[in-house]
Amino acid sequence: MHVTEFGITGLSFEPQTVWIDDEDHFFGVPGTWFSLLREGWENDQLYALDLKARDERNARLQSNWRGIPHTRSRSVLTRNWQAE
Repeated sequence: MHVTEFGITGLSFEPQTVWIDDEDHFFGVPGTWFSLLREGWENDQLYALDLKARDERNARLQSNWRGIPHTRSRSVLTRNWQAE
């Protein structure tokens, strides 16, 4: 079976992964706290798919971070800072 990974943004700090099959039917949602998977498929198969998707996401995020400069032209001093 072939599934396609989609990332839904705006629900949390990173995209929520959803897998859809070639007939546009729901296949599964991987997660660290809970996962949903089409009946008849085992958790081991979901775990393997999630690892592959996580590796691809991490590679994509790393390539995105390379384009963001991490250096500052001068130092920054913060005093009496509070988060509200």
